[in-house]
Formats: sequence, structure tokens, C-alpha cells
Amino acid sequence: MNPSERIKCIIEGKEPDRPAFSAWGHIMNFDDGEADSFARATIDAEELYRFDFIKAMPNPYYMIEDMGLKKIKPLRYDQPVTRDNNALPIRKPADFLNIPFSEAGKGAFLREEKAIRKVEEHFNGTVPVLPTIFSPILYIQYLAITSDELQADIKKYGNSTALVERYLSENKEVLYPMLEKASDVNKAFMNRLADAGVAGFFYASEHTDGAWSSREAFECYEGRFIREELDSVKDKTYFNVLHVCGTKDVKVDWVKDYPVQALNWASLSPDNPSMEEVRRYTDKVLVGGIDERVDLKGNDEKKIQKTLVSRLQNARKAAGSKLVLSGGCVFDIEDSYRFTMWRDLMSDQK
Repeated sequence: MNPSERIKCIIEGKEPDRPAFSAWGHIMNFDDGEADSFARATIDAEELYRFDFIKAMPNPYYMIEDMGLKKIKPLRYDQPVTRDNNALPIRKPADFLNIPFSEAGKGAFLREEKAIRKVEEHFNGTVPVLPTIFSPILYIQYLAITSDELQADIKKYGNSTALVERYLSENKEVLYPMLEKASDVNKAFMNRLADAGVAGFFYASEHTDGAWSSREAFECYEGRFIREELDSVKDKTYFNVLHVCGTKDVKVDWVKDYPVQALNWASLSPDNPSMEEVRRYTDKVLVGGIDERVDLKGNDEKKIQKTLVSRLQNARKAAGSKLVLSGGCVFDIEDSYRFTMWRDLMSDQK
């Protein structure tokens, strides 16, 4: 089976020729300032590691680059792209009324589209290509709130959801129309890529967690837009993954009925629901089972192999045949040299 055949088999609940696996991290983006280099890095990584789906790894600000955000390029390939906190485009909520808005098919969105098209054309449907989509709420988080403010709330509350909700609720008349506009841009971008043949999308939900004041608040400010955007491409794609980001009290049950084929979250975090728990209320494909923070670390290869086999066995027991073995978020770049060992190990599994 090629990766696309394997994933389709798993979606149907059938046993594949071997277990599916995938991983991702910022080693794959190399600061995606050029479509050609970004596409080549993505293709090279897949041809080396042979993952069962490609999560394209853009810089996390691509959707707002054209709105005046200033990126700081990394000095080394193993460092992430950051933003200039001293030059955020939004100084007060009313600024959202006048800021030039990003557009699908132009600027940074066009660069991302060109790169994805090159990757899709290269693999020609044999590997599921999943562009990364971020929910509109990140337009606010990255354009208007400094890293220091976010980190202060993360230290106090365990995440930044509470801060974002306060900012939204106190300025709803200005910000809600902005979220709707951003969501329309996401829909247009996703549909352009779906028409280009991608298998689906890796949709990153950054705030599906218990820090909201209520589930209704989550649905109002984030959940509604995620559902509508994914719903707009559900008839054009076959493998959409919803990533529920976070290591503390993520609410996978809130999104269990969203229009995706698979759910991904940090299932091994003790403060998150386990695979066993999630399997009790959904028959979607479960993507996870690996602790990306620790499982590939160390210099004892035999020990790492033993850990991976054990993780696979446990995940299979919990998830059944609808499983893609993976982490709950990005892998550290220094662990990527273990991907080839993991690749070879998975090839031996039945």
C-alpha cells in the first residue's frame, strides 16, 4: 500500500498492511519565505521518512503576514520564526477596523498555495498532503497581544485562553466581524487547495480547552468558525485532521462531531483525556499515542525502539484499527534524526 491507500483503509476501519505513522516539526519549514524552498524541504522530508501523511509546516504567522506583522527570521535552521513584539499592527481593538486584510490567492497565502501545489504535484495523490490551517482567533492572538502578555497568562492559568476570551468579550462589536472576515479568508484558501487536490487539512485549534468561561463561549468565538471552515471542504477532501492543541484539559469531546475524519491531541498528557476515553465516544481515526516530548530522546536506540513498540501496542489496544501513530504536537528538531529508525521499525510491524 502507498500512504494514501493505507490512510483510506484506516478511515474505513480496515486493517492496513502495516500501522500508519506520521510526525511533524519546524525542521520541515526552514522559514517558508520562498515557495520553492519550502516545497523542496517538505518533499525531501517525506521521501526520507515516508510518513503516511504530510502535515505541511508553514510559519505560524502566514495568514497575517500581509496585515503588517513583522517576522523575525531565525539565525539558524533549528530556531523558529518569531514576531516583533515591538511593532504589532494592532495597538487598540479599533485598529482592526482599518487594517488591510489578507486575501486568499495573494501575498503570503499565494506563496503557501504555490508550495502546497508543488508538493501535491510531486506525490500525485500517493501521499495525503494536509496544509495547516489556524483558526481565526489567532489573528487576535498574534496581531494584538504581545508574547509577554501571553506568557504571563500561561504562567497564571496554564494557557492563554482566558486572556484571549477577555480581549474578545470586552471588544465583541469590533472583533466578531473581524473573526467572520478572517474565517471567510480561510474558507477561500482551503477551497483553492481542495480544488488543487489536497487530501484534506490539518486544522489547528489552539484554544479548545477548559479555560474558557463556558463551552458556549468557545463555540461563539472559535468552535463555530472551525466547523464552518471544515464544512466548506468536506465534500472535496477525504482526510481532515483536527488538532486539539494543549497539554492541560483539552476538550476533545467538544469537537467530537466536527466534520473531520481524525482527531489529534496530546493523549499521553496526564491532564488530557486518554485514547481509551476518547474512543468511547467517537469512531473517528485517532492520531497520537506517542509522547513527542520524551519518546525519541536519549542515546539508547534499543530502549527507544522498545518504547515505540510499547506505545504502538497500547495505542492499538485503545484505538483499534482506526489509528495513526503520532505525537500530540510538534517534535523537537534534535529528535528528527530518530525518524529514520522509527520508519524502519514501523515497516516491520504488522
